[in-house]
Amino acid sequence: MSIKDAVIINSRKAVNKLLSYNYPEVSDNWEKYYDNPVIGKKNENSFFDPFVLVENGQFLMIVSNRENNSIDLYKSKDGMFWNFSDNILKLDHPEAAINRASLVVTSSRDWKLFFTYQLRNKSCIKMIVSEKLNFQLNRAITCIGSLEESYCVMNPCVIWDLDEKIYKMWYAQGNFYEPDMLCYATSKDGIEWNKYNSPVLTKNKHDLYRKCKVGGCHVIKNSDKSYEMFYIGYQNIDVSGICHAFSDDGIHWKQNCYNPIIAASKKGWDCSAVYKPAAIHKNGYMYLWYNGRRNKQECIGLAMRKVANVR
Repeated sequence: MSIKDAVIINSRKAVNKLLSYNYPEVSDNWEKYYDNPVIGKKNENSFFDPFVLVENGQFLMIVSNRENNSIDLYKSKDGMFWNFSDNILKLDHPEAAINRASLVVTSSRDWKLFFTYQLRNKSCIKMIVSEKLNFQLNRAITCIGSLEESYCVMNPCVIWDLDEKIYKMWYAQGNFYEPDMLCYATSKDGIEWNKYNSPVLTKNKHDLYRKCKVGGCHVIKNSDKSYEMFYIGYQNIDVSGICHAFSDDGIHWKQNCYNPIIAASKKGWDCSAVYKPAAIHKNGYMYLWYNGRRNKQECIGLAMRKVANVR
């Protein structure tokens, strides 16, 4: 990067920070965990874009490790205190990266790892199947997008829909640096995908919290067959917050009037920006993990909200 480019970027960031909208840190009765971050501390590696599920009463989190170029597995009994388990996928390649993953366990007890593969300003979504949480990159197949296409896809969120017996994926598409929109696809086997014919969520100049673009999401299907989406809304390229939306079909979304529900703090570990959420209903609470950034350092934090009637 030239000195001129660096000056332009730094000037843009300074202007965007001054023009950022003054949203509160939390809204809609959310509270940030008092002992954040729950993964990552100062001077450690940067951890970003978590995905969480509960299996056999235990919380499992997969998270991207920027310095190691790996997808790491953490385990927890309560969602607050986490122990490192393993690098479940690691890439030793000076020009490529793996990150932004989603994990599904099938009825046959196989694990499917969906992740973003990036190379030379392009990205696609790949998938690996394993009987255990131990994946080999040479067994991965491309399931959405390709490195030859003119756009980038990333941030898969995949669920296995027991009612319809299909996989459902919500994913981000657009720019390599930060995506622009959220799209949707379905599959019977997790390999061949049918893409919905248009994005399901895009930027909106009337919603200031997503005026610039939208990105990485986590979708939950509730017991009443409705859906909830937690996603990144970008006020501008440098300022983002976590937003919440509702749907009856997973395609058409209604925004929470309290958006953004989580925003950057004025100081501390998440004072520069907040990004990709992962959410779960458990024990009458909604748990929401997200990565926050302070300058270049990224860690994973937790926010919680008591839910009177879980949908």
